[in-house]
Amino acid sequence: MVQDFYDVEQSYREARARKPNQKQQKILNLLEEQLRRIQSLLLEQKYHIHGYQFPKGLLVKLFRNPSGENYGKDILSALKDILLASTHGDKNDSLRVMNLCRKSAFLAINLVMEYAIASYDDLRLIFKDDKLAYATLAYRFLFFDPQSTASQLAWKNAQIALLNDRKILLKARIRGRKLQAAVKKMKQLREIREKQKMIEEERREKRLINGVQRMLSNSG
Repeated sequence: MVQDFYDVEQSYREARARKPNQKQQKILNLLEEQLRRIQSLLLEQKYHIHGYQFPKGLLVKLFRNPSGENYGKDILSALKDILLASTHGDKNDSLRVMNLCRKSAFLAINLVMEYAIASYDDLRLIFKDDKLAYATLAYRFLFFDPQSTASQLAWKNAQIALLNDRKILLKARIRGRKLQAAVKKMKQLREIREKQKMIEEERREKRLINGVQRMLSNSG
């Protein structure tokens, strides 16, 4: 549990360290609030296991809701907003901050599902109007980090939540393959540009050497 929560916070801290703009700051503040909520609910579970009573006043303060019935849904709803907002960014630094926000949100969802803070029915309900966006982002996370347990779990959670929406999952995979093709093409173009740059540098170096040789020949 401790390591799982640490992994979420690590991405969050890295995003904070990149000097986010005002809009990103609001997203990070929302993310921080959800991390505190998750941490409190995990502690409540731990207290319960050991037979202790967790201070309910703290949960009421964090969630601004005394009932406790929708705590998991409230967290998932906020994490959904963070995921959807994380797709906006126009500069490299901005994109990096948003990518870290998205990663943190997925890690947080993994925690919520792993420790039964919310159910898959809750997850399905929260994303009912944004199924394709959710599935696409989860598949994208898996695509860019295929060996990560976190990305595999994020995609697994999406598959379970959208089990009855196989067309959505298929569309997400198709988008993923298109992204893969686009990334591959960009990589090839970058390699071509780098090769052309090296060739041009070699040509300039040869011209410089030839020019020096002509000068030496003329001076002799």
